[in-house]
Formats: sequence, C-alpha cells, structure tokens
Amino acid sequence: MNRNKANSTPTTNRGFSLLEMAAALSLSMGVAGASLAIITQHTYFMRQINAFSFIREEAPQINRILTSLLSSASDYAIYDEKSGAFSNGTVSNSGTALLLFYRSPSGIPDRTAIIFETTGDSKSLNLYNYRNGWSSEPGWTITSIADDVLFADHSGMLTIELSGQRGEEITYMGGTR
Repeated sequence: MNRNKANSTPTTNRGFSLLEMAAALSLSMGVAGASLAIITQHTYFMRQINAFSFIREEAPQINRILTSLLSSASDYAIYDEKSGAFSNGTVSNSGTALLLFYRSPSGIPDRTAIIFETTGDSKSLNLYNYRNGWSSEPGWTITSIADDVLFADHSGMLTIELSGQRGEEITYMGGTR
C-alpha cells in the first residue's frame, strides 16, 4: 500500500474558534459579576442584621423576664432612682427604678426592685430582692446591653421603654393594677 500524501485528507486542528472563546469569556465574566453582586448584597444584609442584635437577640429574653415578673406582681411603684425605691421615697410617674409588690402566704408583701443603673462606663438593668433588707449587690442582671431604660405610669398602664446601644427602641406595656 502506497499512500500518497497529496491525496490524503488533511488532519483537522482541534480547538476553539475566536468567536467561541469570546462567548465563553463573556459568559464567565457575567457569572463572576452576578456572584460579586450577590456576595455584596449578602454582606450588606448581614451588617444590617448584626446592627440590630439588641432587638433580635436581647429583646425577646428581656420580654420573657419582665412578663414573668410583672404577671405575678400585685402592685408596683415607680421611683426616680434606686435610693427612692429602697427607702420608700416619693413615688413618681416616671423613673429608672420600679418596685414590684407580691402577695405572700404570710400576708407580708414581698418586694422586688428592677433598677436601671449606671456604674462607671457600664449600664445595666438589675433585679434586687428584698430579704430582711435590700442588698447592695443585685440578685441578677436582666440585661447589660440596654443604653437607657425608663419606667412610666400612664393612667395605670405601666410602660417600660428600653433603648439599645444603636438607638433601637422597644416599649413594653402592661400592668398589675
């Protein structure tokens, strides 16, 4: 068999044309641009969610604690500050100290104080229990993330306004009267 190179079919070079490469490159750039836009949007939303962590994480816990304390109280009194609540000072329509009274089987009312305090640079909403006198240290801290707390009485309706560190505001309403 004698093969003549002139009569044989030429071998075809395998590869992509310039048009195919341009199309593939354009498609890849489009996918990369869309991915970048999605990642940027996701990062923005995550920053927004983290900015309101007080409302998302802390507020539900504060709500459960306050609901439990207020639902079992028989009466309340609001004072301008901690010293007024501890000494049965002048009752006010608004303040940073809330004194809760509970009925006990002995007939002597139990007392609990919820007080928003600023100590140095730290702010906290603390709970004090009355056991033969007021303790100088809180029984426990309800939250240390709130920036401001105000208790107020509006025609027998107790409102508790909490402000977060980034300006978030939550108002709880209820009462025992």
